[in-house]
Amino acid sequence: MNLFKGLNGIKSMIDYSDSGMEELSGEKLRKLQLILTDMLRDIVEICRENEIDVFLLGGTALGAVRHRGFIPWDDDIDIGMTRESYRKFIPVFEKQLSDRYILNAPNYSEKILSRFPKILKKDSYMDTGLSDDPDLCKIFIDIFIVDRIPENPIVRRVKGLKCNALEFIGSQVAMMEQMDDQIKKRYLSGGRMGFLIRSIVGKLFSFRNSSRWYDRIDKAVQYRKESGLLGLPTGSKHYFGENFPSEVFLPTGHGEFEGHDVPMVHDTDAYLRNLYGNYMEIPPLEKRQKHFVRSLDL
Repeated sequence: MNLFKGLNGIKSMIDYSDSGMEELSGEKLRKLQLILTDMLRDIVEICRENEIDVFLLGGTALGAVRHRGFIPWDDDIDIGMTRESYRKFIPVFEKQLSDRYILNAPNYSEKILSRFPKILKKDSYMDTGLSDDPDLCKIFIDIFIVDRIPENPIVRRVKGLKCNALEFIGSQVAMMEQMDDQIKKRYLSGGRMGFLIRSIVGKLFSFRNSSRWYDRIDKAVQYRKESGLLGLPTGSKHYFGENFPSEVFLPTGHGEFEGHDVPMVHDTDAYLRNLYGNYMEIPPLEKRQKHFVRSLDL
């Protein structure tokens, strides 16, 4: 478990300064934020019309609370839905949003970008290194599915370890699929031993491509029995890091984001404090997450 946790943390130490990727800032970053805001508004409106629970998560939820909009240096939007809401959302998306957007998701798409669903804007182009397919290089919003978590601690532990192992395998297979000289240089900057372990795992499990591993992860994290616990097993803290009583997430509350009324988790303080600690404190410059793209056409 500590090995998985340590290796999954390498990404934050990777040096992108000489990677051929562009850091987003200034006017270009702001234009991207405004496009993402329009996408968010479309999704929220459709969900409200169809009584589908949706809420802001991660840095987007933090931005709504602390800045009433984007964290000034942030370039993405994270939203959440319960598994039941997500199942209801799919046919609504196909009927009302598929003319403008693409749903890329495990157990839905043939080529999958990530272990969690993404909504891609059709008339856009953004290459973040996730895919070499230009049809999938789009501006996107992430959807994190909130799943039931077993209340029994032994069942929860066993299931969580399995899911975390599958996520680690899928990530390393994806890394090997995308590998070029620039990507190798970036991951080596996080440490040679970590890169070696990642490479070995990626090669050993490449008998199945990353899309099919993402399908398997999506099935593994689901829990169909009744439970008073909900969590984000495919989130940044993986299976064990964001588990809460169901009332932390629902019923949804309200917040403000870039001048729009947006749905929030019910207990934003409990959710954000778990994720960020003292979330109202602005982090120093060197601890702010930077964002890079290979190419972006606005």
